[in-house]
Amino acid sequence: MSFRDLGDLLEHETVTASRLAELLGTTRAGVGKTLAKLERRGLITRTPSPSDRRAAVIAMTPSGCSVIDELFPRELAAHGELLAGLGRDRVLRALERLAAVMEERLER
Repeated sequence: MSFRDLGDLLEHETVTASRLAELLGTTRAGVGKTLAKLERRGLITRTPSPSDRRAAVIAMTPSGCSVIDELFPRELAAHGELLAGLGRDRVLRALERLAAVMEERLER
């Protein structure tokens, strides 16, 4: 999931930390630590979920959206630099392997 995907998700959907951890394929504890940092920086808000008092709904702040908009082009440029030296065939093989790994995770 790219910075842009994460920003779009948080900007347009109701997401909890548990759901975010599931989407990112990581632990709730790891997501919780990261969310706490982002909240301290004013990039996200966490509000109690109306449907589950134990959960919090995560949303992007306007500052968070601005950061996403600034970082996304840098992320794309970094990906381009990483892939530029590999050649088309190696990139396609790597993407095929990545897709297979992602499919395996979804089946769990």
